[in-house]
Amino acid sequence: MKGRWLFWLGFAVVTLLVALTLEIGLGSGGAAMGIALSIVIGGLIRHWKERIAFSCRLNGPGLHPLQVSAFGVMALGVQWYYGLGRGAVATLSAYWPVLGSSWFPLLLVVAGVSWLGILSVKSSCRDEQLLAMMGEHHRQ
Repeated sequence: MKGRWLFWLGFAVVTLLVALTLEIGLGSGGAAMGIALSIVIGGLIRHWKERIAFSCRLNGPGLHPLQVSAFGVMALGVQWYYGLGRGAVATLSAYWPVLGSSWFPLLLVVAGVSWLGILSVKSSCRDEQLLAMMGEHHRQ
């Protein structure tokens, strides 16, 4: 248990350092992008560490790590939209012009929504959450 807390504390410290570095290096909005990316990566890491394919196995209502990552992708799209033409987005689009396109944030949001759709169809997340809210035990 102590190792898990130390891991997540270290992850939070690294996330804050990356966010600060991105804010200084890329400009305004870099920290928000760093935090959104850390949410995506954190959900993927937690999913990988738990090694549960497309099964939630929840004891109560909550989000699966892959669902959290999908919300992170959508948050990145929203941050990208608000930063179009200035700050970190302008800096990144100077290197890769496609990142400054107006359709790129929409692509990120659609990717996150699609990811949630795939999880709801191909996994047991919705069923497990519904059963937990109704007070039933999770299915094996």
